[in-house]
Amino acid sequence: LIHPARTRSSRLGMCWCCNKTIFLFCAGVVIFTFLAGCILWELHILQPILSQCMMYAYGAIIVAAFVSLLVSQIWSAFSRITTYMIDEFTKLKSVFRIFGPKHHGRRGRNSAFDDGRLNNTLGPKSQVRRPPAQTTGDLPGSGPGMQRHFFRV
Repeated sequence: LIHPARTRSSRLGMCWCCNKTIFLFCAGVVIFTFLAGCILWELHILQPILSQCMMYAYGAIIVAAFVSLLVSQIWSAFSRITTYMIDEFTKLKSVFRIFGPKHHGRRGRNSAFDDGRLNNTLGPKSQVRRPPAQTTGDLPGSGPGMQRHFFRV
């Protein structure tokens, strides 16, 4: 930790986060590890250990690749099944009108108290009647008495 009582002179200019003691300890550990590694390399002790570690790493990479491929295939199959089920339920919904759009009651959209067509306790939406369309003599089928009325359902 940095204490405000310590002066800048107690820190080395190389690192902002450590003081002289921590820097010397870390440098000693790095130098000792390097020298020990060089000695073990020359005595041919380090090579079998490194080769065994590399084989473990290779095996771990192969297993991770297999697991990721397996997860990818399961995800793809799940996606296809989900899409198929959504399509089938959409077809089923179009066959049975009972599951169609519900009337929205005065409590808001898809109210918990609205049973739709089965028990319309909140009442249907009121239908809005549009004014009759303006007819012109240019359109075929338009003329006196040929006005059409449009209703919003």
